[in-house]
Amino acid sequence: MTILKHIYALKNVMSQGPVSDDFTFNDRLIAHMLVIARATILKRELNKRNNISEENYTYICVEFEDGTITNCTIPDVVDVTKRIGIKDLPSIINTKWGSPVTLLTPDGCEVPKLNRTIAKYLSGSIDSDDTLGWYLFNSKPVLVNGDFIKSLTAQIIMEDPTEILDLTDDCTFDNVEFPLDATLTPAVYEMAIKLLMPYAFPVDTLNNASTQEINAQQNKV
Repeated sequence: MTILKHIYALKNVMSQGPVSDDFTFNDRLIAHMLVIARATILKRELNKRNNISEENYTYICVEFEDGTITNCTIPDVVDVTKRIGIKDLPSIINTKWGSPVTLLTPDGCEVPKLNRTIAKYLSGSIDSDDTLGWYLFNSKPVLVNGDFIKSLTAQIIMEDPTEILDLTDDCTFDNVEFPLDATLTPAVYEMAIKLLMPYAFPVDTLNNASTQEINAQQNKV
C-alpha cells in the first residue's frame, strides 16, 4: 500500500467522511507523522521481541564494488580491499536488539552478519575460511569472502520508507510503498492523529470560506 493511500485513509478517518478541499493538514505533514508513528510502533514491537510480519519490510537491491577499508585508530594496518556497497543503506530502525537488516543471496539464503571488531576484519583473521559474511562500516555493507558478488538483496525495516526515493528513480512520492501490516495500522493511525493535533486549526466544514470573507468585508462598510 502506498503512502498516498495511507494519507487518504487517515484524512477520511479524521474527517469522519468525505474530505473537504480545505482539509486542515497537507499531505507532506501527514506523511511525516505517519513515518514517525510507524517507526515508533514497530520499534516498540521489536523491543518486545514480538513477531513482525514481512509486510513491514522493504526489499532493496544492494550493488557492490571493490573498495578499501581503513581504520586510522589501528597502527600498522594497511588498507584492505573488500566488496563494499556502492550506496549507503537507508536509515534502519534501531532497537535494543540491534537493527533489523538481512542480506539475502539470489536463492533466498541469509548471509551471516558478522559481529567482530573492525580490527579483526582488517587484520584478515576471519578471512582464512571461505564462509560468506558481511558487516556494516560507515553505513555501507561490506562483504567478507564475497570477491565475485555483484549484488545482494537487503531485507530491512526502514525508519523512513520515503528514503527509497533517494535510492531509485523508479518511483515518486505518490507511489512510494509504505510497508505496514494491517494489524499495526490502527495503532499507527491513532498515534499519527495525536501527533497532528497540536498543529490543527479550525476547519471550514461548510466549505464556504469565500462567502464568509465577502460578508465580513460587507459588514465593515
